[in-house]
Amino acid sequence: MKTSKTKALWLELMLRLSFRSFNPNLVRATRSYSSNADALIIGVNKLRNGVSKLDEDCLSNYSKSVLPSSVKSRIFSQISASQFTGTLGDVRLIFDGDNSDKIAPIIAVVGLGSHTLSKKSETIDASRLASANAISAIKSLFKKSKSFHSESSPIKVAIDSLNSFQGAAEGATLSSYTFDSYKSAANSEPKVWIEPLGSNDHDLSDWETGIFQGRAQNLARGLMETPANLLTPTQFCTQALDLFSPFSDTTELKIHDLDWIRDHKMGAFLSVSRGSIEPPKFLEIKYFGASDPNQTPLAIVGKGVTFDSGGISIKPSADMAMMKGDMGGAAVTISTVWAMAAMKVKVNCVAVIPLTENMPSGSATKPGDLVYAMNGKSVEVDNTDAEGRLILADAIHYVAKTYKPHSLIELSTLTGAMDIALGSVFTGVFTKSDRLWKGLNEAGVFAGDKFWRMPLDAGYKKQIMSNVADLKNVGGRSGGSCTAAIFLNEFVPTAEELREEKVDESVEEETETTLEESTEDVKTWDAKKNGIMFAHIDIAGVMHNKGADGYIGKGMTGRPTRSIIEFAKKTWAELK
Repeated sequence: MKTSKTKALWLELMLRLSFRSFNPNLVRATRSYSSNADALIIGVNKLRNGVSKLDEDCLSNYSKSVLPSSVKSRIFSQISASQFTGTLGDVRLIFDGDNSDKIAPIIAVVGLGSHTLSKKSETIDASRLASANAISAIKSLFKKSKSFHSESSPIKVAIDSLNSFQGAAEGATLSSYTFDSYKSAANSEPKVWIEPLGSNDHDLSDWETGIFQGRAQNLARGLMETPANLLTPTQFCTQALDLFSPFSDTTELKIHDLDWIRDHKMGAFLSVSRGSIEPPKFLEIKYFGASDPNQTPLAIVGKGVTFDSGGISIKPSADMAMMKGDMGGAAVTISTVWAMAAMKVKVNCVAVIPLTENMPSGSATKPGDLVYAMNGKSVEVDNTDAEGRLILADAIHYVAKTYKPHSLIELSTLTGAMDIALGSVFTGVFTKSDRLWKGLNEAGVFAGDKFWRMPLDAGYKKQIMSNVADLKNVGGRSGGSCTAAIFLNEFVPTAEELREEKVDESVEEETETTLEESTEDVKTWDAKKNGIMFAHIDIAGVMHNKGADGYIGKGMTGRPTRSIIEFAKKTWAELK
């Protein structure tokens, strides 16, 4: 077992190795507060009923014991004069120019809201918001300064737990994010280096969890924000190899090329890639975290359209540049599996990502063309801008037939109708499985990035019936997100189809799993008996923020990365 010091050094080394290309903010795990910080963040709980004055009892955790009495007295004197009451997210900055108390020249006091939050998830989310607001206030001081704008000289910030070290670390990491790798130094944002004001192994563990999960979401944000000419399908796979190189003992990556895609008869996927000169790729990532390498895996599928022009059914030019983020499902998928590997989550997982551009050209698929998917179903391509469901159809079928997971979660920026239905507050989840929904819903609440259940109902299938094929890829304006979901469901094999399949022996030898016949425990789930629990998660509405919102700033959001990580961590064993 690693000592705390070894764990801290390992974490720092791992973070440096894993984010060579995407380094949105600096983080540090340390066992105790360092007095050379440029700023300190402390939390103050809101006044209880019947109490008229803020005092030491309102301070969060370690601030009470670490801060000298003289500092605490000065803090309460200044914040009382500024009408500060501890309202959640409210920030006051206190300055000590010569740092005479050897604490920090800047102290950010942030409100934590009520003492009496009834749920752990509420406490953690309050900590996220408080930490994020405090970091933003500190960064704003240095935006016009030339100091602290490089990774070699960041703002060093120590942070109290704010009632939850995980929440404080996540909020600070998310708020510290910048995407300015391609800007000159003069136009870059201040960089932040954060450390916890804590001193025991439990606190450090919670802090590291928050760092990992915040970094994973920032990774997804960076991938989604990267211009499409700098993140083609080939370049995405190169980034994946670099990202997982520190975890070669628990992960395995395969990058499949055009010939492999053709050999596997992925005609729906190929129909989308035909218009682009960039070759498609099919990325396969296996993570072995369980003690039993044959334990039934969780499967995740992410949509990887690295740029979506709409194809022949071309999109309007306004905001088309946003379609560099149409690989948001792929970004969330790869970031989730990275976090699982980094945190050594005790589950097995297989992730597949079909990667392509959707472009118009003389060789592009035309509206009205007919293609055959991997499962043999014919599809009329009524609209080439409904391309995501075509590449996902083959990816879903492949991972289901090959690995027979107990659960299959698919993530995609699929429909504008999802944005109209739910906006940016909730992410829509389409599933027939109450068990899977329960796990995802609880994970979303805990992560502060919530889901809303949507109908996956056969009643919508009539809208995607075709006169010339088994299916067509759009079902009209009515219920657009629901018809897209039921289309994808057509490519999830039923238990009966899995029982009837004729297995390619070479594939079976490579992907054999140990399945028990009469158990409902997901660890030994028999997909041939129980089927596969499937959820389609449409992230189109939460893909992008037009302005800062809570602890997520303007731009690509990377949502719902942390919710999927929480699902993998905490609800796997609970799906019984």
